[in-house]
Amino acid sequence: MAKARQCDRCGGFYQEYGKNKDGNVANGIQFMHVGTYKTSFNYESKDLCPRCMKELKAFLNMDKEERQDSENKPLIQKLKLPYYCMDEYGNTDRDIVTTVNEIIDVINEYR
Repeated sequence: MAKARQCDRCGGFYQEYGKNKDGNVANGIQFMHVGTYKTSFNYESKDLCPRCMKELKAFLNMDKEERQDSENKPLIQKLKLPYYCMDEYGNTDRDIVTTVNEIIDVINEYR
């Protein structure tokens, strides 16, 4: 008989996973306080369903596949906007977007 668990984040029900205890399959998180001299105490645990755990790992950049994908992506994506208007100085949207994209290129070079 399977043990049903409830995710503390989304409230969804899921079957227990991550029983191997080798650290590769986490099924929850535990918050802790780390003191000045590396003393610590735990104060809250949260069960997470597989989907919420995957989202947490992606957010923390812990998933190896996600990390490899993010290393290949530029830090800031270029702007892709339609050009509609002109500002009071005579600059069109195209001029502004081109300038911003040049700045983004420089930022991404130093990533």
